[in-house]
Amino acid sequence: MSTSTISPAAARDSQTVTLPDGRTLGFAEYGAPEGAPVIYFHGFPSNRLEGSAADKLAKQHKVRLLCLDRPGYGLSTLQPGRRMLDWPDDVMAFASAQSLPTFGVLGASGGGPYVLACASKLPAGVLTHVGVMCGGGAFDHASRVAGVIPRRSRITAWFANHWPWALRVMVAGLVGTIQWVVRTKTVTRWIDNWLVTMDQKKAEKKAAAKKEAQDKAAAAKAAALADTHSEGSIAGSDFEEVNAVAASVESLSTVATKPATEAADDVAEDVDEEDEEKDKRTIPERREAMFRALFDTFAQGAEPTVQDAQVLASDLGFKFEDITYNPVMFWHGDQDVNTPLAWIQQITDRIPHAVLKVFPGKSHYTLAEDLDEIVAYFAPKDDESK
Repeated sequence: MSTSTISPAAARDSQTVTLPDGRTLGFAEYGAPEGAPVIYFHGFPSNRLEGSAADKLAKQHKVRLLCLDRPGYGLSTLQPGRRMLDWPDDVMAFASAQSLPTFGVLGASGGGPYVLACASKLPAGVLTHVGVMCGGGAFDHASRVAGVIPRRSRITAWFANHWPWALRVMVAGLVGTIQWVVRTKTVTRWIDNWLVTMDQKKAEKKAAAKKEAQDKAAAAKAAALADTHSEGSIAGSDFEEVNAVAASVESLSTVATKPATEAADDVAEDVDEEDEEKDKRTIPERREAMFRALFDTFAQGAEPTVQDAQVLASDLGFKFEDITYNPVMFWHGDQDVNTPLAWIQQITDRIPHAVLKVFPGKSHYTLAEDLDEIVAYFAPKDDESK
């Protein structure tokens, strides 16, 4: 039985649990504390802080996002000789420590195969949802024969399995160089200016959205009032037009059961609340947070990255055809060059209940623009219509 070592004062993004074998598992928590639990598996190489990008969306959709460091990354203890199917055991121990009888699992990029390992091994009834976004492919015979594994991935896998010390040296050297470069005055100044520019663009976009919302709210409110004071019934297309405007406002306010006038008032309130939620940290504080999210991956050196590459590039220990969970959801961009669509289809075509949604024009990274849809998939049932 695992025991929790979380202290009340611990930061939400730097918590730990002690696993049955004595190892430490680091995790971050984002979203709604009382929301539907979803355990998130980060990419390769990365760490628990990757989940911060979904914090606001998880709150909106009432999802409690628990992001785990895989062994050796971030706060988690390295696990010598680990294999892919060791991960579901850690996940179950973590869930037990958090008193989670059921939960969803979501993985991005290199976290995708770990999701499938859980779908393959965890007991029936434990998982509420299974999802993979821009997931990594398998280095199995079928993918090799089909020639769908990108050259960069093949090279990394070869070094990991045949010349791991060289990969270790390359990763350490690259990380050390990047850490030095980003601390130079020139790069620091560039990053700070970029953050300022992003803030300006975000403010302009928010101002435009606020004006549009207020205009729609005013129109719907006026239409609803006119309807209230009219003596006859609204006929034909006029009735449909008023309903369409009111529905759009109600959708914006996320309160579909309220009258149009009430929903219209809520729109302005919602926008004001968003303004209050904006990042209050200084530019230097935000820059340091970026560096932390990047370099916490290598807090314990290059070995965890090499080990993770070995696990991902080796036999996974289960067959895709044997995964019975229904459905296993995949979200993937058709312009993904890190994991080409044809590579992930080598997996989805073999999972009996796989559902693959392809996003035209989206890459490995721009798929994040559709994160709202992905997080909403894991929302509690009473929130799915909102």
